[in-house]
Parts: sequence; structure tokens; C-alpha cells
Amino acid sequence: MSALDPVLIIKVAGFGGFLWLGLYIISRTTAQTRLSIVSAVAMFVTAAFLFSSAIIENNSTGLGTGGPLVSRVFWWSNVLPMALWFHMSSLIARRGKERRNSGWAVLLIYLVAGLIILVGTFSDLFLNYSSTVYFGENRFYTDIGSAYFLFSLLLAVSSLGAMANLAQGWLHARRQGSGGESAFLGQLGLLFLGALLFAFGANWQAFNFSFKIELPNLPANLALLLGLGLIGYGVAHFGMLIEGRDVERDFIYSFTGIALICVVYTIILGLTGANSTLNLLIVVGLAILSHTLYDFGRSLLDKIFFSSNEQTARAEARAYATELATQPAAAPELQEAIAAPPETAPALVSNAEAVATSDTNQPATPLEEIAVSEKSFNDMVRRAITGLKSQPQMIKSPLLSLKLVEQRLSENELEDNRLNRASALREILIEAIEHLRPSGPDNSGTGDAWRFYNVLYYPYVREISRKAALSESRRLYEERRRTGQREAGELEKVLEWLTDVDEDTFYKWQRKASDTIAAFLRERELKVQSGTTLRQPSPIS
Repeated sequence: MSALDPVLIIKVAGFGGFLWLGLYIISRTTAQTRLSIVSAVAMFVTAAFLFSSAIIENNSTGLGTGGPLVSRVFWWSNVLPMALWFHMSSLIARRGKERRNSGWAVLLIYLVAGLIILVGTFSDLFLNYSSTVYFGENRFYTDIGSAYFLFSLLLAVSSLGAMANLAQGWLHARRQGSGGESAFLGQLGLLFLGALLFAFGANWQAFNFSFKIELPNLPANLALLLGLGLIGYGVAHFGMLIEGRDVERDFIYSFTGIALICVVYTIILGLTGANSTLNLLIVVGLAILSHTLYDFGRSLLDKIFFSSNEQTARAEARAYATELATQPAAAPELQEAIAAPPETAPALVSNAEAVATSDTNQPATPLEEIAVSEKSFNDMVRRAITGLKSQPQMIKSPLLSLKLVEQRLSENELEDNRLNRASALREILIEAIEHLRPSGPDNSGTGDAWRFYNVLYYPYVREISRKAALSESRRLYEERRRTGQREAGELEKVLEWLTDVDEDTFYKWQRKASDTIAAFLRERELKVQSGTTLRQPSPIS
């Protein structure tokens, strides 16, 4: 087989593409979920299948009579992708959340696949390793065994089941009927098309192999590669959409970069004359590993050359650059949290004095009594408030996809990108914190009426943490003593007051204050979504 054989090119490109896809999913996912882990493993296993297939179908690698041994060693890579694709489609249909009452089908597929792998590796029932069938120059297949039809049956059931799962997910997303579902419908459509092409190519090859018919393999391999490519892209994009991130631009940018690198290395390898299939696969694999894991390697070197604070800053800078390449997308979790009616969080209204003077000794409502969606939204707001002083943290917030943020960009005539959305969200949160400030005759800055404002404003807007409040108040005291002033200023009084509050009470006030803001933002978001004109809230009196 020539190094320019179209089938070989497809297999090498597929090997490199799926190796990169697995690394991309791992490196770009904010928090590893069951969907991201299963997807990444599926990509790596598929890359292993294409790697072994390229070697087996090109005997110019010097394997000689060792081809059947390679077939035996890599038999698992023929079977396991089916089970993983089915599992992945099941998770996609449920937005990455496995349901207990539907796990039996996934478990059954895995058990059957595991049994076929075990029997097929140590016996000749699925592949007859003692018999080799040759098709043309330098190409051979290990002949099939008597039980090979069971493998074909697993392939058909898995591919049809995967398409059924994706169709179920598509119908569920369409029934939701919200504008935020359009992106999911598009990705599910790509996934379904990819599964269809994958099933066509895989079953073509299985049919060709089972009946020893020399049908051209190029259409099957091309359909297989296109199908797996659509599935891989769809999975990566779909998983990030669940997190509230549209990675289309970053995906194309990263893929283009790694593809150009692999093309350059392949051309150089061809010029040296050492362009055997195995060398080609090794060079492509090493190029993808080294360039995709570049940041991981730098983080290891950072531990040697930089202090812990510098390591954190450099890691945040790398994450910041990566996040800027993505766009915020409406995450399902955020939409569900907004749509859920508030149950326990106090509202930010004109008569909010009741919130500021409420009895803080009352026991907090148990979390199990709070709606999951409401708690989730409150947690998003709390994390966004704590990230006000860190731009790298702000650009990761799911709240960037709020219609409130889009409205602020439109009002300020700013370009819609993640950087501007982070700035707009910061403005909105600071304005909400400012509305916790009491109005009226009490301008002392301390006392019960000020506690919810103080515990958010000073740590996150003024960036004076509770631990730094004591040293800052001492500095102000020394400065006042040097200048001969007797009366403490407002800031000094507030900081002294905050340092007198015990830690548990301080964080309890912060939680109640951020939940107040969350309820207010939810109300405003629902009004914007419904097209209702927003009324500016009155300050706390």
C-alpha cells in the first residue's frame, strides 16, 4: 500500500483527529463530568482502533507474519468503541446526567462487549488468528471465526441504540421550546448525522469482512471518518454547551493549528524517506501530544521555577486566554434555575429594611428543603460575587449568558464577546450590592442595617478581605494618630466593626446577602425574557 493511499490517509487522519479530540475534551472541560470522561475515553479508544487498523492494513511496516498478533492484541479496540458510543449517546440524551432507571441498557452493552473482548482475545471464535486472508499487495485480514456474527450484531444494536438515544434527546430539546434550545438542537442534529454515517461505514466494513466480498473500502472508511468526526465535534461542543460555553471558535482555531503542525511534520518525514505507516503514526501522535499538552507541561515547569502565588497567576493567565476564545451560551442548568420560583431567598425590594433587620439567630433553612434549581442559581451568583476582583474568574461565570448582560451590552453599544460580558456582569453585580446600602438618617456605616451591604461591598468591591480588615484598620489608626486626628473615619469604623463580627456570623450574612441579590437578579432576568420594562429597585431604607 502506498503512503499516499486514500484509505491510509483517512486512517492516519482519523487517528490523529480522535487523539486530539480526547485531549481537547479533557483540557477544555471546566469540571470533569461523566459525559466528558466517557467521551474522552471513547475518543482515545477510537484513536487506538484507527492506529491498529492502519498498521494491520499496511504490511509495509515490517510486521511480516506478526500481523495476526497485532490483530489479537488490538481486538478490544474493535469492540469497546461500540459500548462507549452507546453510553455517550445515553448521557447526551439526558444532558450528561445518568438516570438510574435507564442504566441497565448501558450496563448490558458493556457486559456483552466485555465478554466478546475476553473470548475474542484468547480464542479463535471471533477472529481466526491461525488463518490470514490477503487482499492485494501488502494487505491482509485475519479471517473471521464462527461467532463473528455476534460482534456484527453488537455493532448493529449499539449503532441503532445510539441513534435512538440521540433522537430521544432531540425530541426532548424540541419540546422545551425555549430559544436557548436551538444550539442544542443543532448539535444533536450533527450527532445524529454522525451516528448515521458511522453506522453505515462500520456495517459496510463488517459486511465486507464477514462475506469476504472485495467491495471498495474507501467509501466505508470515508463515511466512518466523517461520522466519527461529526460525533467527536458534536460531543465536544455539546458538552461545553451544557457548561454554558460555545467553543466553536476555539475548536476550529485549535484544530486548524494542530492540523497545520501535523501536515508540516508529515511533509518533513516524507522528505527524509522514513515514511512508513508506523513512523507516520508515531510522528502524528507525538506532535498532537506535545502541542496539545503544552500548557500542562508548562504548569509542571512552573512548579520548579516559580513560587506558589506566581504559579497560580500564570495558570489563571493561561485559563483566561483560553476562555476568551469561547462565547457564553445559555446552560440548561441556568435556565432551569431562573425559571424556578424563588422559595427561600429574600427579595431585593423597596421595603428591604425587613431583610436588613431580620433576626439572624433564626436557624437557616435546610438545603434539602430548597429547590435544587434555586440553590444552583444562588450558588452561581455567590461565585460570581466572590470573583468580582478576578477577571479570569468572572469570564467563567455561567451568568454571562443572562439576557440582563446582553441588554447591558446593547445599552452601552459594546461588542458581544466574553470580555465585555464579564465587564457588564460585574457592573450589574456591583449595582445590586450598592442597592443593599441603607438610605435614610443612619449614615454611620455600621450596625444591623448595614451588615448585608458591608459584608459584600468591602471584601469584593473595595477588595478588603475580612482577614485584611484588621491590619487595614490598624494602618488607618496609625495614620490618624500621626496627623493628630481624634475621630476615626467611616472606613476605619466599618473595618473595626467587621473585625468584631465572629467568622460564622460573617459568612452567614454574606450568604443571606448574596441570596437576596440572586432573587433580585432572577426577577429582573424573567422580566427581560418576557419583554417587561424593568423598574429600577429602590435603595434599602
